[in-house]
Amino acid sequence: MRRPFRGRAFRPGLIPTLVALPLLVLLVWLGQWQLQRAGEKQALLDAYANSSSSSVALPSTPAAAPRFLQVEVAGHYLSGRQILLDNQIHNGQAGYRVLTPLLLADGSTLMVDRGWVPLPGNARDVLPNVSVPAAQRIVRGRLDLFRAAAFAVPMASGAQSRADGPPQVLNYPDAATVEAVIGLPVYPRVLLLAPTAPDGFLRVDAPTVSFGPERHLGYAIQWFGLALTLLVLWVITAFKPTAATLASPAKPPESF
Repeated sequence: MRRPFRGRAFRPGLIPTLVALPLLVLLVWLGQWQLQRAGEKQALLDAYANSSSSSVALPSTPAAAPRFLQVEVAGHYLSGRQILLDNQIHNGQAGYRVLTPLLLADGSTLMVDRGWVPLPGNARDVLPNVSVPAAQRIVRGRLDLFRAAAFAVPMASGAQSRADGPPQVLNYPDAATVEAVIGLPVYPRVLLLAPTAPDGFLRVDAPTVSFGPERHLGYAIQWFGLALTLLVLWVITAFKPTAATLASPAKPPESF
């Protein structure tokens, strides 16, 4: 388009276009990503709010179990094969999530998230005491997915299958990793121990999110606003004076 508009023609430059175009795509992508994150967190909160408060038996088909399904299972804890989920922050303090295998009647295990514990004295060379009696018990809680990091985190280098011993510290293991470490078949869901259940640590009766969907919406608006600003600036700079405008002499000021 080169139609003059008040002495200017639309002639976008190559370099400004090559700079603006990828930035515009990036800003729009960031805005869409924030909208997606807002939708995911809202769906998480809705799933928890709409879950039933009455307990049912552990589903035999894990994939068919809705998230946050309230279940009741019988078994006994394997205190010697516990896992500490690393890099868990609560109120600015570092700590672990305690995952304890519950041995079921069929010989499989259900990993029970017993809650959060702080680092003992903020020292990583000392593990917290998370032992639990092995007596037969009824355990209640909500089924959830294994926790995943925002970015892929490899399994700790020292993790390996072994018999009873101290808890192993791992970064966001999935069910297959846990199964390889404890040497027993693992149900592909985690049981979030009920807040009133015994033998637990710090628990919250709601999904834990770093911040709610409304903040993601705010970030999305900011990214889209920057994209619009960039587009407007590119359009403004693309309108350049025509040759006739540049050649016309400046009009002298009127005298009174």
